[in-house]
Amino acid sequence: MSDPLDYFNPTQPEKRPPARRGPRAAPTIPAEFDVVLTRTSDHAGARAVEAELRAQGIEYFRTEDGDPMNRLVQLHVRSADRAFASQLAAMVFARRQRLNEIDPRQPPAGLLVVWPDDD
Repeated sequence: MSDPLDYFNPTQPEKRPPARRGPRAAPTIPAEFDVVLTRTSDHAGARAVEAELRAQGIEYFRTEDGDPMNRLVQLHVRSADRAFASQLAAMVFARRQRLNEIDPRQPPAGLLVVWPDDD
């Protein structure tokens, strides 16, 4: 006679121990990418830097370290591209900082338009 299927039942106690996830091994970084361009927890900022590097034709390597809740993103570039890539990254992060400082509830100064009264 065949064995019954072992479906999940929330009222039964767990029969097997939960799988434990140990620390992940760090990814192997290619030797040609020997300079860390940025290490940040701002994932959107890292993606913006990646897009700018891709648009300028600079090759990079991305790694993610840390625990799942506070993951750090590292971008690695070649040492020959470091000077130009660091200028691009600084420009992108400065632009993002200026945009994040804008208060969405207040219009920027000088952009308030007052319509003349129709008399």
